[in-house]
Order: sequence, then structure tokens, then C-alpha cells
Amino acid sequence: MLIDFIDERYNLISFGKSLLTGSVEMMNSGFLEDKKYKVISRQKEQLRGGAYAPGGRLFIKAMDDFVLNLLNIYPATRLILHKAYLVNFYRNQRGEILPLPPKKSQNNDWINAMLKEMYSYMENKIPHLRPVQADGYAADENHKWGLAAMHYEEMYYIDILNQITQIVGTELQK
Repeated sequence: MLIDFIDERYNLISFGKSLLTGSVEMMNSGFLEDKKYKVISRQKEQLRGGAYAPGGRLFIKAMDDFVLNLLNIYPATRLILHKAYLVNFYRNQRGEILPLPPKKSQNNDWINAMLKEMYSYMENKIPHLRPVQADGYAADENHKWGLAAMHYEEMYYIDILNQITQIVGTELQK
């Protein structure tokens, strides 16, 4: 099972007794149309140390429930944590590495701080969790889904795939 939290960069949606990730797809789906819901800002929660921020009581409860459910289905050695972060540079069509706008980078920095806490929490809760991470790559202006801080250049994906293949291969040899 491959896990990452890259989509946790979105705000939360409080709907009934549930929390949803307010992804672009969720917001465009029409699911919330004509329904009462509340948007919970991830950034505001983090800045004020709110219940939904990493370390907050609702965050801890949700993560603990998630870990418990995962471990009821998979042994810890079968869990791979893809530690994906937002990047502040991109490779343009000419192959040059350029910075993203400063406002975008500041936003990425606070999201990365949150992601780091989430990944750390998982690693502390599941000691045999297998992390994969690839640093030093840029976003790709030519990415098939467009330029974004989590749409990496092709070598990133090859690096991550090689790490996953090594873990899976090692597990198969046991």
C-alpha cells in the first residue's frame, strides 16, 4: 500500500459529521451543490494551532484512526510512505531551472511544514513503515497536467519508482 499526503494541501470541508478534502475535483464535482458545509482553512488552522492542524486533537484522532485501520488490513512492512513535498523551482521548456513566484513559494513552505509533520507522525506510529523520498527535483513546465509545485520532472518519478521496486523486490524475496 502506497500512502502520501500531498492532497492534504487542500482545505477541509466539514459536511454533516464528516470531513472531506476540498480538492479541486471535490469542489467541481457538484456533490456539495445545494448542501450546507463549512470550509476549514488548513493555513489558519496551522497558524493558530487549531484542532485540525498537525498536533491538534482532531488531527491526532484522525491519524490514529487511519493508522489503526491501515494496520488492521496491512502489515506495517507492506506500507510504503511516499514523502512527497511541493517544490519551489521548475524546469522550463528550454531546460532552465527557474523559481516559482515568491508568493507561491511561501505558500509551498507552510504546506511542506504541515506535510513534514504528517509524515513524521506516520513514521513514529508505524515503526516498520517504508519511506521513499526524492529530493533535488524541480516541477516540470511540460508536465501532462500542467505546471504545478507537485507535478515533478520525469526523473523524479523514475527515482521514486526505483525505490518502490527495491522495497517490493526485497519483500518478495522473504
